[in-house]
Amino acid sequence: MKKMLPIVFLMVLVGLAIISWSNVLSYAGKEKKEYEGYISQGEALEEKEIYVDAVKQYEKALAMRPKNYDLAVRIAKLYASDKLAIDGKYISACKKAISIDKSKEEPYDMLIAYYCERGYTSKEYEILMAAAEAVDTDKYTARITELRGLYNEAVLRYDTISDCYYDASGTGYYIVKKDDIVSVISAEEETVLSGKYDELGFYSEFVAPVSVDGEWFYITKEGYRKLVPDEPAEYLGPFVSGFAPAKIGGKYGYLNKKMQKLHFEFDYAGPFCNGLAAVKKGDTWMVITTAFKKVGDTTFDDVLLDSFGICSARGVFFAKKDGKYYLYNKAGKRISDGFDEAKVFVSDEPAAVKSSGKWGFLGKDGKLTREPEYENADSFCAGYAPVYANGKWGVMDVDYNIVIEPKYDKMEAFEKDASAMVELEGKQLRIRMRIK
Repeated sequence: MKKMLPIVFLMVLVGLAIISWSNVLSYAGKEKKEYEGYISQGEALEEKEIYVDAVKQYEKALAMRPKNYDLAVRIAKLYASDKLAIDGKYISACKKAISIDKSKEEPYDMLIAYYCERGYTSKEYEILMAAAEAVDTDKYTARITELRGLYNEAVLRYDTISDCYYDASGTGYYIVKKDDIVSVISAEEETVLSGKYDELGFYSEFVAPVSVDGEWFYITKEGYRKLVPDEPAEYLGPFVSGFAPAKIGGKYGYLNKKMQKLHFEFDYAGPFCNGLAAVKKGDTWMVITTAFKKVGDTTFDDVLLDSFGICSARGVFFAKKDGKYYLYNKAGKRISDGFDEAKVFVSDEPAAVKSSGKWGFLGKDGKLTREPEYENADSFCAGYAPVYANGKWGVMDVDYNIVIEPKYDKMEAFEKDASAMVELEGKQLRIRMRIK
């Protein structure tokens, strides 16, 4: 009897396995029949051009076979038909097909055509970029370049406008002047500060520096006097990390928010940014930390500054040593070869550098992204850079394609919103690229 037990147990297991497989096969058969039924009903309804119901049957089938690429495309085409034309569903169906197989061109092409016909430039560009990355073809390159070259051009509404200043949160501001009124405006052109000031600095850490009839002091956003130095100042800069550069008695140094003077020993002192600031004594430049310690173990012949006197807006800085400009990291370590000239980083994208009479581009890692070959250029931002040829300025994109042929007399670097100041036949204009 004991010898029979293992045999009986094995037979039971075999029986259970047979039953289990029988159930699986039975379910698979029912599931297949149900799926084929949805397809059959959908095709019958489609034949009668009852698309609204046909697509519902196909969607039920797709729910059972979620990786069926051809069925997803079929659904998308139904939603695009004249007798259905449900835009939102069409877009979703195309994206569903793309998610099933990113390497197939058709659903990308369907979406690209849809957005192009309706003038949805940014959305078309987004799909073009996705297609160019996923599909093994270069058919999208020309259209990508074409869209990158679309822009709007407007006459400047102000008498003057500064470069864009970005605070610690990344919010951008401009200083503008119209008639006798000086204002700080946001990138969306909302007024932050405004008044009849001789000079006005950026609002930072709850105050902004202003000059009225030769007197410098700090005001609140409402325009109230808030901080006044104990001695007359010849210049006040913005507060960053609790310190503001200032010029008092012919020397530069820093003020804290108690208006205490710190290290007034320099012939120039710039605002802090990313924990670093450029200072100068005589002909010698240094980069210092907020602890007022020199960065690295060397001094420089020059440190490149932006229009606000900042050297390290992107966490690295260019400095000149022994006749060449090098890129340095926050620790003061040299990370690039030497260049004859350079222009500051205005974004995390490459900066313009000059070698042997030509301009190229350098990444923040200190490596060339484009060998010098241009007559002149400025640094990249928002995917664009000014480029100079035959006495005029134009625009190149991040792939180094010329997207606006050189035609401007002057041009500044782009801002984060893909806009730039230009001059054309004596007129100050602002151009804004339609694609960032």
